[in-house]
Amino acid sequence: MSQPQKSLAQQSTQPIVATSAAQQGDNIAHALAGAGGGLLSMTLTYPLITLSTRAQVESKRAQSSTYDAARRIVQREGISGLYSGLDSALFGISVTNFVYYY
Repeated sequence: MSQPQKSLAQQSTQPIVATSAAQQGDNIAHALAGAGGGLLSMTLTYPLITLSTRAQVESKRAQSSTYDAARRIVQREGISGLYSGLDSALFGISVTNFVYYY
């Protein structure tokens, strides 16, 4: 007994659906990798951004070194002072990178 043959429409859509699903999975993987990379890079470099911002705002201490500025922030606010405002930056970079790499 022979098996019924599939119509031409059925034959042509099955590979497309499989390819589309695989492509969708790749897009999600790339978007998550981009968001994760953004989170990691922002977390590692955020103290430098904080120091740069504080140096621009506190112009009276323009002659001090970066090390002195970092030491003053840590003495006044602790290590968390170097990371103040990080949560909003992480949210922004993760959403931006997710959309960009999708």
